[in-house]
Amino acid sequence: MISIITAAYNCEKYISQAIESVLAQTFDDWEMIIVDDISTDKTAEIAEVYSQKDARIQLIKSEKKLYSAGARNLATDLAQGRFITFLDADDCWSPLKLSVQYNFMLNNDYALSFTSYQTIDNQGFIHPHIIQASSKVTYKNLKFFNPIGCLTVMYDQTKVGKLKFPTGYIFQEDYVLWANTLRDSPYVFYGISAPLAFYRLHPNNRSGNKWKVALYHWKVVYKECFHWNFFQKIYFFSFYIFASLNKYYKLRTLND
Repeated sequence: MISIITAAYNCEKYISQAIESVLAQTFDDWEMIIVDDISTDKTAEIAEVYSQKDARIQLIKSEKKLYSAGARNLATDLAQGRFITFLDADDCWSPLKLSVQYNFMLNNDYALSFTSYQTIDNQGFIHPHIIQASSKVTYKNLKFFNPIGCLTVMYDQTKVGKLKFPTGYIFQEDYVLWANTLRDSPYVFYGISAPLAFYRLHPNNRSGNKWKVALYHWKVVYKECFHWNFFQKIYFFSFYIFASLNKYYKLRTLND
């Protein structure tokens, strides 16, 4: 019923925890498709061990550099589940994640959903602050900020098709995908308030450089999603910066 899409690159320190969090799910009708994006460490070797032990886990070794978006798209092409969800190799889930989200979508006939989440550091400490999911996110909401964590998303591909991330970008490809999905769609994202996922903060995070992420937000999101004039960009960018700084301040306060 559920296909789990996992992009992996040089995550030997974390990939076991990601896979173990899937194996610990109370919902067991899933497949996990891991695409190793030419890792230079033991990421692929570790994933291979798990795939040999559990037939639900499939490892694909990319022959060329795909980056996160391309790796997820390759796995999506192979996905057989009705519902598709994402878990990068350095993140992990609560054991209830799939069962709660699956029933939430099935019982309400939703096409798109996401959940609240927390951050986890490279030592495995879970920070108490919750990045709270709003009850509903529309295309209009995304003009101000992206509250949807990729590792929390689940969608019904029988309703919206297989969603593909835009390639060629280092950051914000998920933001572009959510916006493009909602732009001409009757669907919206519905949120689950329970924190069911854990986003890993570590030195090699793509999102670790906030200035670079902000620059990409301006260059990529506004170019690909919202075709505004300069003053409109400034207006909405101010909301994005405020929300980002507020989120960063809360996490930094807890870390200190």
